[in-house]
Amino acid sequence: MRTSKRNEWCKKIQDDYLYWDKVKYKSEKYKPEELWSAVKLHRLLKGNSVNFGNHSFRYVISDYMQRALHQFDMHIGGTLGSNIGIAETDKTKFIISSIMEEAISSSQIEGTNTTRKKAKEMIQLERKPKNKSELMIMNNFITMKYIVQHKDEELNLENILFIHKLITNQTLDNQEDEGRFRKGDDVHVVNHINSEVVHTPPLQEELGVLINDVCCFFNSDTNNFIHPIIKGCIIHFMVAWIHPFTDGNGRTARALFYW
Repeated sequence: MRTSKRNEWCKKIQDDYLYWDKVKYKSEKYKPEELWSAVKLHRLLKGNSVNFGNHSFRYVISDYMQRALHQFDMHIGGTLGSNIGIAETDKTKFIISSIMEEAISSSQIEGTNTTRKKAKEMIQLERKPKNKSELMIMNNFITMKYIVQHKDEELNLENILFIHKLITNQTLDNQEDEGRFRKGDDVHVVNHINSEVVHTPPLQEELGVLINDVCCFFNSDTNNFIHPIIKGCIIHFMVAWIHPFTDGNGRTARALFYW
């Protein structure tokens, strides 16, 4: 009974894809370390590995994720990919609306200070942005439109730099950093609540190899099949993990995810 109950806990944790900081507060009946060891063993046995440079990463596709991806393919991917019952004008309106929503949402993650209504009005009326928050949203919108127009092209170093330049236009402290990889290693991801360094990116000297491997992974469809949404998640994670820019890594990662 104890093993069965623990398996239920593990399945719940896998479905929600929780990490240690969440798991340690989840169970009142089991030692958090014991539960986490079971979770890690399951992910080790069920996981897939991907390599970038000299670094190896593992990911797990849970049953819950498989069902969600299947539902997406059946009810959303199939509908948008089909011309049956959808007028071209409606499809175009939907795509533009989706691009607009993503531009606003992505900017809000970065802390933009404006309402969704005002942001939509600015984009629809093609009004010039009045402040940095509006400029970030407009940059995101322009970038998303560019990606839709070039969605069938392969990714390369120049594309990534151009995406970064589009999405950070006039929003960085140093304008010279737009469309340019970081030149040093004094870059850290910090939890601003407690000033804890939560991630130290790889050295600048590794960027060339790592970015090249990300491009190869992005463009390749000859290896083991990876669902496009999962592949997008991996690309999003890797760009954030590599942290190739002094600023704008999150916005660039989300843009490449959608590409």
